[in-house]
Amino acid sequence: MNSMTRLSETLRKKLVQSLCEKGVIQSPAVEQAFLTVPREAFVSSFFEQSSGSSLLWTQYDATQMSEADYLEQIYLDQALVTQLNERKMPSSSSSLPSVMAKMLEALDVRPGQRILEVGTGTGYNAALLAVLTADPTAVVTIDMDPSLTENAAQVLHEVVGSGIRVVTGDGFYGAAAWAPYDRIIVTASIPTIPCSLVDQLAVGGKLVMDLQGPLASGFLVLEKTYDGVIGHFLPEPLYFMPLVSEALSVPEPVSVKSVPQSGTFLLPESHPYPGILSNTDFRWFFQWYLPGSRVQSLKRRDQKTDQMMSQISVSDAQLAAIVRFLKHPDQMFWSVEIYGTSPLFLRLLDAYDAFLSLGEAAPSYYQVQIENGEKALCIDGLKLLF
Repeated sequence: MNSMTRLSETLRKKLVQSLCEKGVIQSPAVEQAFLTVPREAFVSSFFEQSSGSSLLWTQYDATQMSEADYLEQIYLDQALVTQLNERKMPSSSSSLPSVMAKMLEALDVRPGQRILEVGTGTGYNAALLAVLTADPTAVVTIDMDPSLTENAAQVLHEVVGSGIRVVTGDGFYGAAAWAPYDRIIVTASIPTIPCSLVDQLAVGGKLVMDLQGPLASGFLVLEKTYDGVIGHFLPEPLYFMPLVSEALSVPEPVSVKSVPQSGTFLLPESHPYPGILSNTDFRWFFQWYLPGSRVQSLKRRDQKTDQMMSQISVSDAQLAAIVRFLKHPDQMFWSVEIYGTSPLFLRLLDAYDAFLSLGEAAPSYYQVQIENGEKALCIDGLKLLF
């Protein structure tokens, strides 16, 4: 055993000990998986964002710093960006080990269980899954990007050996050829629960994923029984890159140039809007209560006064309507501009009243129910279809 191998094991133990002390790792099985799999084998290089610019990145590998320093970076509890797209935006990463551990604890893999991972990435998580199930042939991992799957397949073979099935394809549709699965884990955010994944989940199985709406995220654990499919949310949200899929499309935003202005007025100082739009629990509720709505905050220059003003817009492409909140730095009150003929502002008030009636509940108080293909978030008798 050379010095770098010993250092890797030492740093791995240090990371695992830290995650155990924080209560992130709770089971001996997950602890052993993280102790067994060398993260550096799957992260040959990573990118760090340059200060002052979101488009400037510096790539690091073991040739640009000492191998010891590189290993120190690898075994910090941090996400490592491993790929940039043509727009110089992150398109793949090795997730925070603490987030991976939380998902694996929630997944509760038992030896011999068949597992589907959606979002191969570097392959590191697939290696952890192979250790947990104690049978690499029981693991299927799928990713849309052929460059990722090709590299992951090679490294997985070197680290784990043969057996793990690495598939290039659209993970939104799962991998039906090897279903059913006892466990499914999605390491990318999705704005819905794909019916294909539910169908491919065995009775008694679990699905763990990041249910990510346009405004907030939920750590979903879904279970399938003979009586149906039900899910709950863990207290801490997850944050993953969006799943790339042909099944998912981003609606075109509605613009003030495309709809006429139909009103303007001042809000009283005590009004809940627009401040409530920064409340995480409200954002979670709001995105399902008004599923076509989007919220955008920015600073812009007023052409009349040349002052920078705050602007928060709520738009709904389905209703072809916009509510725009504006405030100058010398103003005490927010002004409101209404665009379109739909009563979107009244819908905002309804959403706030409904949120209060639910006791301003956090995401962990909601349940997911799936019946006859209908997916709904349920809380206190209220059912929100999505």
